[in-house]
Formats: sequence, structure tokens, C-alpha cells
Amino acid sequence: GNESLASWNHGQYAGIISRCTRNMIAAVQAAGLQDTVTVTVPFQLGILTDSYPPANGHFAHAVRDTVRDIVEQLVAIGGAFHIHIYPWFARQENPTDISLDFALGNVGNTVDGVAYTCLLDQQVAAVRAALLKLNPKYTAKALPLTIGEVGWPTAGHPEATVDNAKAFVNNTLSKTDYSLYLFEALDEGRKAATGANGTVSETENHFGILTEAGQKKFDVPTLEEYSPATPHLHHSTGPTSQPTMAPTMGPTSLP
Repeated sequence: GNESLASWNHGQYAGIISRCTRNMIAAVQAAGLQDTVTVTVPFQLGILTDSYPPANGHFAHAVRDTVRDIVEQLVAIGGAFHIHIYPWFARQENPTDISLDFALGNVGNTVDGVAYTCLLDQQVAAVRAALLKLNPKYTAKALPLTIGEVGWPTAGHPEATVDNAKAFVNNTLSKTDYSLYLFEALDEGRKAATGANGTVSETENHFGILTEAGQKKFDVPTLEEYSPATPHLHHSTGPTSQPTMAPTMGPTSLP
């Protein structure tokens, strides 16, 4: 599932996603693929009901038991906790308390004596705090955290610009050391019209680092060089070493 516990799914998958995860793990093991295929469940940040200060991070009561059951399965197979985090949405929801520069990663801050390089850094800390509240053993070593989607749109809103997207992506890659997938490789011109992710915002069409025609919008030096005519995206083979640009359905759908 992709963001199966998100609010726009109205809880319809909450009762089955854990069982589906268990069945998928069993199928992978039965096929003898456990050393090459890792099962995970991409969550989104909305499953947290509190994320500030970061130490207060905890999962919503309605999904807590489901998340705990899935996490136990992930730990048992040596998997990672995948979650989609978008400073863009946090900035739009709370522009009074979250500055544009902080959301973009141009500046950091300090909360309760802990320094954070950017908003994303702070949000990741809240997720880890929530995991530790489920069980103190869910440390970064026992349960790695992967950001399954992170990005910034380039059109559809005054703050959705190419310059801002460039700043956000490059700050994210240079100031953090998380395993992550950039969202996304290509624009999706019809996404907003479908009401994807519970929204019809025009910005949903413009998260691509490339246009739908494959032309890059801005430079991302960390990524492998590619030809605009036949773009080649480097797929990560290890945590943080080479971030990737993830398509709509998340890392499991990489070409």
C-alpha cells in the first residue's frame, strides 16, 4: 500500500494493511527472495498527531496499534520504516510559525537545546520520537528510517517556484544524511484533476525535477548527470549515498 493510513483513505485499509504486510513477507520468503527483496509500507507524516517540539512526536491513537504491528514485522526482517515527509505542506499549513527559509533549508533552528539544520531534520526527529514511544528499542540502528518521498513544487502557488525547489532539493541533499527518495522525477500534468492525495491543488502537477517532456528544470549536482533527451536516473544502491527521484507510487515503482 502507499500511504494507506492517510486521512483521505478514511480508515478503509487500517484493518487489513498489517495482514497484507505479513502475507507479502511470507510470499517473499517462500520464493527465497528475502535477501534481495525488502518489504515495507510507505506511511505519510499525517499519522503523527503531534510533531512539535520534536520530542513530543507520537502516532495518532487511531493508527498506533496498526503502526506498531507493522513496525514489529519490519524489525523482524531487518527492514526500514518508510515515511513521506513534505516541509512544503507544513509551511503551507502553518506559515506563521514556519518561515519559508526554514522550510527550504536555508536556515536552521534550535528547539529545547537541540540544533536542527532545517524543517525536514526537525520532522524526522519527531518521527523517531514517535517510534521510540512505541518501543524504546526502535532506535536508528534497530529500525532505519527512510524518507520515501520528499520534494517541492515549481508552479501552482507563489512559493512554488523553480528557485525555491532548487534550493530545497539541494539543501536537503547537502545538509541531511538521510536515506531518501526525491519526489519526483517527472511532472504529472493530470494529477490534480484526479484529486490524488485528497487534494486538487495545481501544485500536485509540478513536483517533478524534470518536465513531462524530460527537460530538467534546475541542476542537482549530487545526482548523476544525464542527457535531457534521454534522462537517466541513478537508482540508490545504499542509504544516502545516491538519492533517487521517485515516481508517483513511491520507491517500489522505480523503473
